[in-house]
Amino acid sequence: SRMHFPVTTLGPGRRIGIWLQGCSIRCPGCISMDTWATDRGRTSVAQVMEMVRGWLPEAGGITLSGGEPFDQPEALDRCPHERSV
Repeated sequence: SRMHFPVTTLGPGRRIGIWLQGCSIRCPGCISMDTWATDRGRTSVAQVMEMVRGWLPEAGGITLSGGEPFDQPEALDRCPHERSV
């Protein structure tokens, strides 16, 4: 649906906010009803990663929101993972 940086209200620090499009839950009182529809624009994981890459040096984390991110488990699983020890 959209991305924004910095987001300072959805977790600690300055975060990258990624709102996914599509929601099967549709909670009463949802503040993001515009993300419920599944027939809106599409993007690729590569396009999202390209945009996010420029924000990463300044970001304290990433917040996934929506819509419902877990309605798209395959796309979330394809995102590169970095693990620190």
